[in-house]
Amino acid sequence: YMLKTDATKGAYLSDLAGMTLYTYSNDTAGVSNCTGGCATAWPPYSSGATAQKAFPASITVIARADGSKQFAWKGMPLYYFQNDTVVGQITGDGVDGFVLAK
Repeated sequence: YMLKTDATKGAYLSDLAGMTLYTYSNDTAGVSNCTGGCATAWPPYSSGATAQKAFPASITVIARADGSKQFAWKGMPLYYFQNDTVVGQITGDGVDGFVLAK
């Protein structure tokens, strides 16, 4: 992950390619409650989520209900927003209970 800064939003997390990451207010530590249509609009950050040993202590890998793996920040599952199509876009902050991962 990378820490980025926006002039109005402040510090936030992105993936290694620079795409913005979000958390979901309806999730609990280690549990993703975003499935079906939610996961279409808010794709789970899962690329390369296989083993925790290679990640910083604050990044973990959780198992989703379907058995797939997803990255989490301080226990909270991480997501992309489908409308963020280029690096640096932050269009999902505050939408449907999703906020920037900080």
